[in-house]
Amino acid sequence: MSRRIFFFKDYLTEKFGYPLYRIPINLALGCPHKTKDSSGCIFCAEDGARAIHLQRNLKINEQIEEGIKYVHKRYDPSAAEYMAYLQAYTNTYADIERLKKLYEEILDSANFKLLIIGTRPDCLSEEVLKYFSRLNDRIELWVELGIQTANDITLKAINRGHDFNTAEHAIKKLNELGIKTVAHIIIGLPGETLKDYVDTIKKVTALPLSGIKLHNLLILKDSELGNLYSKCSRVENNAIIIDKIGKIPLLNEYEYVDILTTLIRLIPSNIPILRLTADAPKDRILSPKWNLTKGRILELLKCVLEENDYTQGELANKQFSALNLPRLAENRLRIKTEDGSFTFYSQVYKECYHSQAGANSEAYYKFILPSEIPSRLKDKTLLNILDVGFGLGYNAIAALNEVMNCNGSAKITSLEVDTKSLHLALSIYKENSLEHKIVASLINNKIWTDGKNSIELIISDARKSLTLLQEKFDLIFLDAFSTNRNPELWTYDFIKALKKLLLEDGVIITYSAAFPVRGAMLRSKLHIGTTEPFGRKNGGTIASTDAKRIKSELSEKERNIILTSTAGTSYRDPNFSSTSKEIIKRHDKTTKKLRAKGIPKWYK
Repeated sequence: MSRRIFFFKDYLTEKFGYPLYRIPINLALGCPHKTKDSSGCIFCAEDGARAIHLQRNLKINEQIEEGIKYVHKRYDPSAAEYMAYLQAYTNTYADIERLKKLYEEILDSANFKLLIIGTRPDCLSEEVLKYFSRLNDRIELWVELGIQTANDITLKAINRGHDFNTAEHAIKKLNELGIKTVAHIIIGLPGETLKDYVDTIKKVTALPLSGIKLHNLLILKDSELGNLYSKCSRVENNAIIIDKIGKIPLLNEYEYVDILTTLIRLIPSNIPILRLTADAPKDRILSPKWNLTKGRILELLKCVLEENDYTQGELANKQFSALNLPRLAENRLRIKTEDGSFTFYSQVYKECYHSQAGANSEAYYKFILPSEIPSRLKDKTLLNILDVGFGLGYNAIAALNEVMNCNGSAKITSLEVDTKSLHLALSIYKENSLEHKIVASLINNKIWTDGKNSIELIISDARKSLTLLQEKFDLIFLDAFSTNRNPELWTYDFIKALKKLLLEDGVIITYSAAFPVRGAMLRSKLHIGTTEPFGRKNGGTIASTDAKRIKSELSEKERNIILTSTAGTSYRDPNFSSTSKEIIKRHDKTTKKLRAKGIPKWYK
């Protein structure tokens, strides 16, 4: 298989025959743009992006010793050759004699084969450039320039202190001296869109560039942007609005990966990529709050590139007008989960259909296992199942397979708002497989049957569909998107309507452990308990009018949280006609009223 992305690690292995481990070093030189008249770039925190383990004030040789110990412990005990990385602040902000002394001390302290110096494009004096030229004869030198964007309007808005022409000039000058240059670009700056990111990549890669570093914007504590975010920001249409700064897109991990897939395809395949995500201690990040780790995001990116057959540089020579710029179409982010099954990212709900731990496994462990289908089929030959949210079909098909394995029969009624997800499902099941035949039949005929089992699809708002159902069910699978994205299907009113459709020993099963959902169930006079967790810390929820069906009851503390604090306040939608925003707004208003009456936010 050909290489999808040319990482800096690949470059090092090709050049030296093995990877060089990075030793971060903080020279504490400060920044010329942080003065009494300027706080510097609005995104820059007080520490100037120091590596986490360099928060202490150590001497250079101590920093290097600590860095080598970390490499030996974390990566390779036998490592003996390294690269020195000067990232924090502006590492050319000092007189030339001091810089020479600092750089020489670094090179004398360990077996460094490569030196990366981070600086600003407007902080490269002629003296520095001459010294860099001589230094480059002794060691492979890379200069990382903080460019951030090619948009001068944005550069002014973020108080960068230079324009893009300054960056162009610096890259060309360094290239004339034979010095390799890395362009540092930030995705998600105020006012920018995909068009701006593409424009920046095309302009930067048209220059004599040796490497590129991309990462998402972080709003950090102790930064000017962080202070403004805390004091005068609001959220509108999935963006943060900050007065006098502009609109900052609220990108989640999947949206960011979607953007990266386009930008990587534009970066020439000979330019190594040094970074694709931002790093900072979690307790210092105000936004975005991501759940996926850096490693998991990179795995997700590789999976998306593989699944869509994308490679770095394949669009590099195309004209901008000829590009089919991808919006967040659901069929772009097809994601292979850890058990080998696939899920998709939903543009509408801003979530994946399933857990990254395994789409197929999630259906089995969260819905089928707690259903106890084998024991149910000992008492009856036909199970009546209601599947709220057909999605990609995993729950309904897993239930069908379980029933067939027990030589029973199932009549499954699935509710879905439209057939978009079913068309996605066709791409994840092999042609001529039972699963593919089921989905195709549901798309074309709204029903599938083999004479003994059946799945019927009702296309409509599930709230309306419930009013049409006349029969009762052994099992009800409630598998909507999360409560804050899809509250319409988690209200007290919806849960109460589901209860009316339950047989005496029937159960409602859901992956959700949200307190408002469990609160709705308790207030609907249902007995509820927990199911075993899969893919995350908390288990799901099982509810029934029959207390005997609940094997793992809620703890007393959980019941108190739900019933004696506002954490368990249920969503309401009495007429089954409210939008998600209206439901959330109503919930927030109710919660505030309850707190005003003395109901605590949380039970302790």
